[in-house]
Amino acid sequence: MSQRPVFHPLADMEDDILAVGRWAGVLNHLGTGHSMIDPGELWVISHVLSELGKRLKADWNVALDVARAQR
Repeated sequence: MSQRPVFHPLADMEDDILAVGRWAGVLNHLGTGHSMIDPGELWVISHVLSELGKRLKADWNVALDVARAQR
């Protein structure tokens, strides 16, 4: 594990970054299926993705702050 201070904020983003790819796969399957999708089910997905985006933005800002402090 790296001893650089910026490593930890970036490593904390790993699960959310992987989740973005997995959610893209879910949306791909939904978009290529032949069945109708309930609007409520789509809302649930959009809510989760919005929260994911907020966490990534916050974590990214922490990582940038740590990197700036190391200059």
